Amino acid sequence: MPAALRLCPGAARTITSAGAVLDGWEIRGGVVVDAPDVVVRRSRVVGDGTQPFGIVTTDRGSVRIEDVTLVGDFPEAAIGGDRWSGERVEITGVTGDGARLGDSARLRNSRVHDFATPPERGASALVVQGSGRDVLVEDNEVDVGPGSGSAVLLDPEGTAGRGEGPITIRGNVLSGGRYTLREDEPGAPSDVRISGNRFRRDAEEAPLRVSRRAVLEDNSYLDGAGLPDW
Repeated sequence: MPAALRLCPGAARTITSAGAVLDGWEIRGGVVVDAPDVVVRRSRVVGDGTQPFGIVTTDRGSVRIEDVTLVGDFPEAAIGGDRWSGERVEITGVTGDGARLGDSARLRNSRVHDFATPPERGASALVVQGSGRDVLVEDNEVDVGPGSGSAVLLDPEGTAGRGEGPITIRGNVLSGGRYTLREDEPGAPSDVRISGNRFRRDAEEAPLRVSRRAVLEDNSYLDGAGLPDW
């Protein structure tokens, strides 16, 4: 979000108009997107614990999120749902997960860092959910910090087949967690591509634990050293 931009204060809201644009707002609570082709840009969403998500889509909704900061108490996650894309997003100081990526969700050129998760609960920075279909996580800096969570957790509720769109994790700088990038079994999706990611040396167990079916290419530590076998 541009540092010099003056924001208009606003309360939690549900957007029901297709193509609506929310630009230059500070929203306290959260935004529910219940219409297609919505845009949220140049705004800040501040969680106060009253809304489970900062920005979330319904079954009818889709949203493009650009130059937006999300901070504060979101019991579930700062962003959630299917059919959303984020560009130049900052998620910081949140109490739940950073973002939950359902089907056709994308996050690019963004930062997720400095979690404020209570000690009694675990959180992950980015969680892939839905069927694991057509998800992109690219060119982000993601630090979940210490604890049992992951910078990227692949945890779909179903299994998408090949040809339905892969899960692509590409070109990110990832750090923290027990396993920095982890894929849960047995519901592992069949088309996962993990390439060109750089890992900091701060995982409690290992930087990477994924299914043998995942395609891995050119992943390394930040200093260029190879990752250990998982």
